[in-house]
Amino acid sequence: MLKYANNWGGLTPEHKSFWDEMENKYQPARGKANTVGGELIRAMNRIVYRFYNDGDTVRRYYGGMYNYLMVCDEFLCEKIPNYSEMSGICGTDEYYEEVLAHNTNETAKYLMKHPELFEEPNYFDCTEGGPLAEYPEDEDEDDWDEELEDEDY
Repeated sequence: MLKYANNWGGLTPEHKSFWDEMENKYQPARGKANTVGGELIRAMNRIVYRFYNDGDTVRRYYGGMYNYLMVCDEFLCEKIPNYSEMSGICGTDEYYEEVLAHNTNETAKYLMKHPELFEEPNYFDCTEGGPLAEYPEDEDEDDWDEELEDEDY
């Protein structure tokens, strides 16, 4: 059973309050954020959302042509000193969730100590340029087309 499913990314109350305020102010509804701080929140939110909404992890993502979660993870690793790379996690969902909570709180802590990142212009989009998604060999994304053709209407 997931521990933080009702607590966005396992944020502490102090970090949650800060996160909500900065998210509302700096994360756009669509597209990349205008500031580095906003894009850091956006990248972390992408990873958290995909895990709780779809069960996707940084390495286990099959919902699109490329894995933007890996790009988000790399971006966060580059910017947040105490962030733990998530792409190498092969454990249980519970373990992944613990690392996710650690990383979400570390991102909030770092942003709280560096408010200037919310003024620094951003030129990076954490949802572009990821590697192609790797589909499991036993899964064929076109199977549903063949099944529909075989049915009588």
